[in-house]
This record gives sequence, C-alpha cells and structure tokens, in this order.
Amino acid sequence: MRSHQTLGGKTYTLLIYQSVSFPRVPTVGIQVMVKNKYHCLTRHSDNFFVGTNLGKFSTPLSVRLIAITGEQVETTIREIKNDVSISSGVQFKGIKSGSE
Repeated sequence: MRSHQTLGGKTYTLLIYQSVSFPRVPTVGIQVMVKNKYHCLTRHSDNFFVGTNLGKFSTPLSVRLIAITGEQVETTIREIKNDVSISSGVQFKGIKSGSE
C-alpha cells in the first residue's frame, strides 16, 4: 500500500495505491475513517484510490479494504510519508474452489 497526503490551500487529498503482484483476491474498494465515519475512496484506472474533500485527516488512519468477494479487512496507517510503501499487514481469506 502506498500513500501520501498533499496539502494545498484548504483541500486535503489522500492517495492510496494498492500494489500487489498477482493478488489471489482483488481489492475493489478502500474506505478510510475520518471524523469517526468511513468514507469511500474513488478507484482510478491506474489502481490509485483517491479521497477528496475529506477535510483534514491525521494518523493513525483506520483503513478498510474490500475484496471482490465482499470480504472486508481493516488495518491502520500509523504515519503518512510521500512515496513510501507501507505493508497493510492484512490479507483476504481467498476464494474457495467451486464458489461463484
């Protein structure tokens, strides 16, 4: 997971890049908790998930990853640094053989 915060005027932007080589279960959604409420990030074609108009956010930042199967796992980003890869420390269970 790669993240960075861009501060400009009153707009704060959060970018999270889901970087996994050949994942067993693709991530289709990412939500972040800001002011005690989860907010969906918008997925872009380059596999970045972008959160805009969230207001000021701070670390630790609670993150919920959502799999194509609907499974949800949660993790925490302890600090945000530009261009630094962060291991989420969580993994989806996978897709069982024969399931639809």
